[in-house]
Amino acid sequence: MKRQNPGVKMVLHDITAIAGPDEHCPEFRAGLEELGWQVLGRVRLATHDEIVELMENYDPALAPALLEKELTGTTVLRERDGTSFAFVDWFFRCPFTRLMTLLDDGRLVETHETWTSDPVEPRRGWASRALFDRRREQTRSATRGRSIVLVDDPGPAELVRAHREHVARVVGDAGASPAPHISLAQAMDLFDHQLRHGVAVGRRAASLTGLLTMAPLVVLYIVLMQVIPWGTDGEFAVLPYLLTSIGGVALVVVLGRWLMLLLLPPVGYVRAIRPAFRGMAPVGTQ
Repeated sequence: MKRQNPGVKMVLHDITAIAGPDEHCPEFRAGLEELGWQVLGRVRLATHDEIVELMENYDPALAPALLEKELTGTTVLRERDGTSFAFVDWFFRCPFTRLMTLLDDGRLVETHETWTSDPVEPRRGWASRALFDRRREQTRSATRGRSIVLVDDPGPAELVRAHREHVARVVGDAGASPAPHISLAQAMDLFDHQLRHGVAVGRRAASLTGLLTMAPLVVLYIVLMQVIPWGTDGEFAVLPYLLTSIGGVALVVVLGRWLMLLLLPPVGYVRAIRPAFRGMAPVGTQ
């Protein structure tokens, strides 16, 4: 079984029957089972070859450990009463479990184990870490229709209790209730849907950051090219103009790229710019 994700060049695979590395955080999974949660299987966002190719972007000293972690996949569980899914995973150097409940009005409620480690950067680099905030990064997909709450260093019981309280707060007096959460296929659909929303959030932030950084630089470049005198005694100096034009364009591109990488994290943390989470059909009806 697989789910194509049009927002990411990967496919969500059911790898339950595939022998592979040990699962992530078996003690957390066991703790959830003691609370009545039921294991549905394991999923992974890419094939073996795709993950190997991805690891080529990382430091060779780190790649083997990252490869093993990525190949392990995510363990998926359902709560005994069918009101939530759990995704037991990892985030680079730290455990990372998420509980998700889709309400029958299409809203998504998520309770996450807080990251205790920053992402490992590929060798080509990501956005600047100067303005990076780990907690805000983890909740950057929270917006209208999608609520995300973090819990610091929880045990299974603490995370489940926090999630139930979170769901109760979101539901409030609106009359909504959790949709049925039953099968691995439904869990994969929900995981895919929230992932595509996260990609849309990132694209919105990148587009707005690009506009904020490049537009002023282009305007400044145009103004300077108009006011700088080119030549003397009424004669237009073509060569200096061409050289300056080319140099100016290169400077705008380089400086704009640097500013975009610097400003991308804080722009992404502005909740008002994020696209709303568009409700999907309740998982029990798909």
